[in-house]
Amino acid sequence: MFVKTKKLSVLLVGILCGVLAMGSMSFAARTPKPVQATAPATVKTTIFDYQKEVGLTDKQADDIRQKIGELQRTVRRINAELTLLNLSIQDLNAKNGDFKKLKKKVKDAYSLVADLKIADYKTTRDINAVMSAKQLKKWRDIQRKNVRKTRKAREKAKK
Repeated sequence: MFVKTKKLSVLLVGILCGVLAMGSMSFAARTPKPVQATAPATVKTTIFDYQKEVGLTDKQADDIRQKIGELQRTVRRINAELTLLNLSIQDLNAKNGDFKKLKKKVKDAYSLVADLKIADYKTTRDINAVMSAKQLKKWRDIQRKNVRKTRKAREKAKK
């Protein structure tokens, strides 16, 4: 029985870690931080750091901030629900409780993870809709450039 409880706990902790790894901000509004040997004076990481280069107006930036704020609130709410659900699942399983209830709670946990992913996709699309096609292309070019820089820096750091 302990092995099953441990496997279930590891699974749910894995789900929770995956949720937390998704971050609290849409991918459309951030880029990976470059890995550098020395600490840079400033590291540009979000679309707001590139507001002038992308050509975002203050209103567009405010709209994007609002959408990111909504996503962050959703992430916090769902993470709290997942934590409580995980504790409930562990308790139910440890007490060898009703399997139907356990099964439902596990499905509910996966449903919450799906809700997080859907919220992230929606926020990404909403943010993209705020920008013109030209701005979106410029932002995606910046993201690609930063991803390449990050990969090169990681490869260099491994050597």
